[in-house]
Amino acid sequence: VEASPRKTMTLRSVVPGRIWHTQHLLRFGPVRLATRMTVVRLQAGGLWVHSPIPLTQDLARALDAIDVVNSVVAPNRSHHLFIRPFLEAYPGARGW
Repeated sequence: VEASPRKTMTLRSVVPGRIWHTQHLLRFGPVRLATRMTVVRLQAGGLWVHSPIPLTQDLARALDAIDVVNSVVAPNRSHHLFIRPFLEAYPGARGW
């Protein structure tokens, strides 16, 4: 698996102040896949991150500017590649 940080896009608003997404290009040898991370601000506060991508400094700053990451979800074995860096960067977050 090759992750290319320069291919990571910035957070884009889907529902202003509530839902964002960003994409990242992964390479598995000759195969290229676009992956998408979704971020939801929970009504009770905090951020729910679904299908995390590589956590760059820019991405961490963008998340921190919104709220505190408190849940990180890797929905299946294909989306678990980058959960550990999120849980290390946000020790108060719960991994699912």
